[in-house]
Amino acid sequence: MADATAPAWLPSLCGGPERSPVVAQPHALEHDGRRYVVATNGHACVIIASGSDHPPLPDSVAAAAHRWMSAPTDRVTSLAALRRWAGRQTHTAPCPVCRGAQDYRCPTCGARGTCLDCGGKGTVQVREYRPGTILGLRIDRRLLADYLQHVVGETVLVGVVQQDGPPSERPLVVAGEDWRVIVMPLRWEGPGEATDAEEYRFEEADCETYSAAMAEHAPRNGDVL
Repeated sequence: MADATAPAWLPSLCGGPERSPVVAQPHALEHDGRRYVVATNGHACVIIASGSDHPPLPDSVAAAAHRWMSAPTDRVTSLAALRRWAGRQTHTAPCPVCRGAQDYRCPTCGARGTCLDCGGKGTVQVREYRPGTILGLRIDRRLLADYLQHVVGETVLVGVVQQDGPPSERPLVVAGEDWRVIVMPLRWEGPGEATDAEEYRFEEADCETYSAAMAEHAPRNGDVL
């Protein structure tokens, strides 16, 4: 049953007011007679059952969301194993410029002022780029980690959205009991790319075997799942 109140963490997964209105705040979606709330940054999103009031998702985006909700998810694994493979999510660290002091002294003139790199907060958000391959899709595992961090469950289903375009451009879907996480594939390779020929694949018939294999596997750049 959908909760009447949306989770407080949903806005943290939105893109912020400087982006388009669709990603600036959570939106409502009705699918197959159930109400959901959608939060996205434009590259990944979470759709979770909730009866709370939010602005409706625009029709153009809602059409895509319905495809994501109806996408086949024919591979099974544990949420814990998938989180281990995804690795560390976005996290807070001391600002590398002011080193947490919140202000900065110019080495040339000696003047002090608010650190421009962290805005005087003393900390910055660290968003590591960690590519990986899952079901043939290249994704940023850090994005997957960010959007899996708050959802709950033990066993999850995983699939790929069937839509027009090459298979490498089809989104990944992870489905729990009353939620779905969608991650768009990478269209370019950033810094830190590495190659790992060792493959770890989903075992649909034996989740425990898959989970045990993943527990022994430390996440590395370029891992293949």
